[in-house]
Amino acid sequence: MWASVVCLICYRSVAQLTDQFASSALVVGFTNITGSNILATAEPGEPNHAGEPASRSLWVRWTPAVTGTYSISTSNSMTPSNQRMDTLLAVYTGTTLSNLSPVVSNDDLEPFVVWSEVLFRAHAGETFHIAVDGFGASGAGNVRLQIATGGPLMAPWSAVDMEGRPIVSGDFSNQVVLVDFWETTCVTCVQELPDLVQLYQTYRPRGFNVIGLSSDPDSDLVFEYFTHNPRPPYIIGMASATSSNSLGGPNGFPTKYLVDQEKRIVARYLGAVPTTTTPLQYYSNIVALLMRPAPEIRLGAARDAGGVKLSWPLSGAAFKVEASDDAGSGWDEIPATVQTNSDSITTTLPVDRPARFFRLKRP
Repeated sequence: MWASVVCLICYRSVAQLTDQFASSALVVGFTNITGSNILATAEPGEPNHAGEPASRSLWVRWTPAVTGTYSISTSNSMTPSNQRMDTLLAVYTGTTLSNLSPVVSNDDLEPFVVWSEVLFRAHAGETFHIAVDGFGASGAGNVRLQIATGGPLMAPWSAVDMEGRPIVSGDFSNQVVLVDFWETTCVTCVQELPDLVQLYQTYRPRGFNVIGLSSDPDSDLVFEYFTHNPRPPYIIGMASATSSNSLGGPNGFPTKYLVDQEKRIVARYLGAVPTTTTPLQYYSNIVALLMRPAPEIRLGAARDAGGVKLSWPLSGAAFKVEASDDAGSGWDEIPATVQTNSDSITTTLPVDRPARFFRLKRP
């Protein structure tokens, strides 16, 4: 079964989508954006959107106010005959049509669901170009683009692992976590385990974790299963009332919940993944988007009357300033008072600081 993404929508403003890339409006944060693509056209050099040639595309530029997981969807876009509009949705970085880099795209959210939705991590101050296009005869109409937070906050929960040690949700802050409710008697559940192991091993160095919570009636059944089958290297425990209630509980097996770095439940997956892919490929595509690194940040330095003035883009709001006398070693974090301007962050360091080199440390 396909993913069911839960979104907590909070809108700040209403803006207009435009036909021309160069004249697209800039919006910030959570928002609704509207427009009609009935008379819209494709531009020379415009890329394909979600794998389809551009035809009636509309554009908007968007900057997130805070770093987090975002959902962008076209769920309420309608044709003039009041039918669901068949949309294509694509998100890019870059500055011109000729140098756009794709971030994420979507044609149909699910089979027989013609509207589009993407889910990905965006960093404060990044600028994205969002394109909404139409597909086929039902691809023209009134577009409603919704940009929202990725999902509701997860309530705290606890469980125990197979050795009786506590598993506490608060221990996984700043990690992307896939919580897998499974049973040893569920064929799909156990078939997926090797793929989940590979997923865990691939993304663990970047801050990803998997927690397998068994709903078997007795932990002895789980121990018995792992005497005949390899035990995954990630945490295996027993589902508890608090874990089920906090996350929404198993709705059949397997049921998985994806939780982001801010402890938001950004997606729920029921049953097996689509037969056109493997569990490893399917979840890798999603996890990678939730672990998008912050863009490269260029640090500016200049002499100032009060010392050395450092400046960097808003997209590096979470970065820390470090200093060293030797660029090769000995970096120390500097407690710096920063000032946020309309397009940058600045701080002034006193002249008595001996360091000659400065850098930003990724969070």
